[in-house]
Amino acid sequence: MPSIKVSKGLANSPSVINVNCDDAYEFLKCHNDLYEITFHNGEINRAFVDLDGKIFDCDELDFQVQDETIIDILKNIDFETPFGIMSSSKFQNVNWKTNEKENKLSYRITFLKKCGNQKSVAEWTKNFVAFKIKEAFNTYDVGLPFYIVGLDCKKGETITTNYLEYDNSVYRKNGKMRCWNSTKPNENRVNVIVGDYDVLDTCITYIPDDCEMLPNTEIATPPTTPLPTTTIQNEPTTTTTATTQ
Repeated sequence: MPSIKVSKGLANSPSVINVNCDDAYEFLKCHNDLYEITFHNGEINRAFVDLDGKIFDCDELDFQVQDETIIDILKNIDFETPFGIMSSSKFQNVNWKTNEKENKLSYRITFLKKCGNQKSVAEWTKNFVAFKIKEAFNTYDVGLPFYIVGLDCKKGETITTNYLEYDNSVYRKNGKMRCWNSTKPNENRVNVIVGDYDVLDTCITYIPDDCEMLPNTEIATPPTTPLPTTTIQNEPTTTTTATTQ
């Protein structure tokens, strides 16, 4: 049965939980600290992009208008393939690392019919998806620039004006991407679905049968020594697999 791979919390976790797709909604609904494990041991994932940014010196109404404008533009971009959007933007969010307040912009786009390995997803999203977003931001009056990390700005560069950026650091083996209904520690900033999609449309480790493999995708060779597996019988049915983060 198809499943998604998740882990609890942001800290390096000793285990990955395989949640059956039939149980995904209820499982994610009952937890707010879940993260999908990206490209686990080199496996295939659905293509996705992570967009982050900030707005400086604005009131809550201005922030809401800007957030709604960005969502409307993202929803109407022709990526030539179906996609779903999540958002966790928040006015005066308290950053869980720095404890500083910030007007945080945050969106995740999952491409429902495109999949690949770490390299092919990174290449396709940077060379096609990010430029589509940049084109839309340049065409419409968004009110802030869109940056492609590695092209318009350096990785880790501090930006002191309003912005939204394509984050290229998320394409890594055994990384963590926040699930629907989950928040970073102490932020109360959960991912919510934007539009008429279901929970599986947000999942990057779920690969539907009709998913198209991206060009230049190499299939990973399974480990010569299988990792130990334990089946948990409690509902929903899950499987726990040891992994190294």
